[in-house]
Amino acid sequence: MSLRHAVLGLLSESPASGYDLMKLFNASLTSVWPATQSQVYGELNKLTTAGLVEVAAHGPRGRKEYAITDDGLAELRHWLTEVAPTGPQRHDGLLRVFFLGILTPLEAQSYLLTQAETAARAHTAYEQIDRTAEWDDEMISVYGRIALEYGLRMSATMEEWARWAADEVTGAKARKAGELARAQRGRERPEQDEQPVGAARRRLTPAPTPRLRLRIAGAAATAPRHPEGMNHQRSVRISKYLAKHLRHEPERIGITLDAQGWVPVAALLDAAARHGFPFSRAELEAVVADNDKQRYTLENGRIRANQGHSVRVDLGLPPAVPPGFLFHGTVARSVAAIREEGLRPMSRLAVHLSSDRETASRVGARRGKPVVLTVDAGAMHRAGHVFRVSANGVWLTGHVPPEFLRFPG
Repeated sequence: MSLRHAVLGLLSESPASGYDLMKLFNASLTSVWPATQSQVYGELNKLTTAGLVEVAAHGPRGRKEYAITDDGLAELRHWLTEVAPTGPQRHDGLLRVFFLGILTPLEAQSYLLTQAETAARAHTAYEQIDRTAEWDDEMISVYGRIALEYGLRMSATMEEWARWAADEVTGAKARKAGELARAQRGRERPEQDEQPVGAARRRLTPAPTPRLRLRIAGAAATAPRHPEGMNHQRSVRISKYLAKHLRHEPERIGITLDAQGWVPVAALLDAAARHGFPFSRAELEAVVADNDKQRYTLENGRIRANQGHSVRVDLGLPPAVPPGFLFHGTVARSVAAIREEGLRPMSRLAVHLSSDRETASRVGARRGKPVVLTVDAGAMHRAGHVFRVSANGVWLTGHVPPEFLRFPG
């Protein structure tokens, strides 16, 4: 990857100023391809000269908004489809592991535990991104979540490996091999080597921190014993896990939703554990009960999402008479397309509408500065459009034609 293609990729989603691009880098790409302000602005100048981007608008105080050109899009597609990725061929940290034998077991263990803590901090940073990102159904969010999952899994695996390795070097073979090697070199330091392993570990192992540790291939994950000890971070992770697999990808963990979207709780808990994200029934009940938007329903040993599905389900919601006006939250970059086509479900089964402006504004704010549209739901209903309302109060309809929309300003 290069900075050139990172900038082109971001501009392929929507035009942006240099300032906007820096915010996007800091929010999404900083852990993959970090860049400074001077680097981004310098790259924009190069891309403009090359004809791959153009200045689409001028604003106050010399602000420029850049847009990708057809040649820029062609270059981005060429890079994605025809240029092989250059994976990391050097790893300074792993190279050092090969030569830890010249150190005492205590020093080697200290190095490995430092690597574990570095990986743990990276994992915490990725979780922070996951909690605060304004995910939506646009492609940059879909694939951004996939890239973020890589970081979450790799950092968790790195921490697990480093802690395992730290234990390995305190084993009898490692201690004996180290002693022999040092004896041959005449650099024996027994006053450090002969310390009890337990004592060394008590000093070196950091106090555990209350974070979620992902594990790969079905291994156990750290989780609170009781829901009353479950922190906000854990709750959010479980809620997002439920949304992904009860709305969009049940097959990914081997569960099957029935025609109405239900799945047995026991089957869900078993599947989650088998796929490396175990949680208890008590935790599940706490997440469902405490969810501020009441996204899920637990009933008779079953659970389902109340709305928002991209997989085909029939929630069994009867037609309902809507209020005179409903509201939809979006962002400015989507308004032009909505004026042309109206509101469409996109990847979901229905258009989601809110009963008040405040809720719609919060929904729109997940993607940027919100724009609230007013839907003449009464006129739509009289014209034969069908509305339903979910268990958590979200109004659903198949399509809102542009003639039933009122735009601000």
